Amino acid sequence: GSIRAKQRSDVANIEPGRVVAVEFDEAQQVSQGDVLVRIDDRRLNEEIAAAAADVAAAESSVAERAAELAKAQADLDSRERAAQRAQGAVSELDLRTARTDVAVAESRVTASKKQLDAVQKRLDGFQVRLDDLAVVAPFDGQIMSRSAELGEYLNAGDPVATLVSGGTFEAVLDAPEALDPGNITADGCVVRLDASGAELVVEDVRIVGDIDPRSRRYVVVIDVSAPDGVALAPGMSVSAQLPSGGTQERLIVPADAIRRNQNGAFVYLALQDSEGTPPAGIPNAVEIAF
Repeated sequence: GSIRAKQRSDVANIEPGRVVAVEFDEAQQVSQGDVLVRIDDRRLNEEIAAAAADVAAAESSVAERAAELAKAQADLDSRERAAQRAQGAVSELDLRTARTDVAVAESRVTASKKQLDAVQKRLDGFQVRLDDLAVVAPFDGQIMSRSAELGEYLNAGDPVATLVSGGTFEAVLDAPEALDPGNITADGCVVRLDASGAELVVEDVRIVGDIDPRSRRYVVVIDVSAPDGVALAPGMSVSAQLPSGGTQERLIVPADAIRRNQNGAFVYLALQDSEGTPPAGIPNAVEIAF
């Protein structure tokens, strides 16, 4: 298999505009949130200023409508108190008119608040767009390539850099379907770099549960990190030893100790009958497992 980064992203521009600053170089290490590219913000700042003026005007309108409502409510309260003190002091027509004035004033307050909410959201949207003019690194990593240059005009979605994460990498390998994925664990896996033979630190194992019908193989993804003194990079070639069975205790003997006769393979067991007697070699049949 091969090594790939845990995260790899073609970082793209969101807002169109002219590049006024490129604040990174190829192969540079960056942290999440570091600014990579800045886009010209002059036109957007003008729209923000206009939207802020609209918000101020809408706030003034709300205050004015609220004052009108307060005046209409005070007039209605005064007429109702007068009607309660003396029957016929205020006509029913005047009371209905005062109540209508309050209802109209309340409606105007509601409309002006909705208008304020609309222009405020418009201003907030401009602020989000202003923030997007600074293209930032979405995660810690290293810049692999640069796609934006000073003075260049970028459309929305144009890439500015390719960023890959560091630290933990992934070894992606193909395993035959005969290999039971249920036996593959982090403890039983060994992953080595083909170039140097260095053994990597295995941290986790994931199985992609989809067997290719042509190759009859499935994908094993192993999270690995480099031991001290070993450098890892995406694309490096690796080989892995994966367990083919469950964990069992086995007796292992040197291959040179195995003998054969007409009955098959055997080893000599050294047995001592009594103290002081030299050990006697007793043949013991064995089954050779590969």
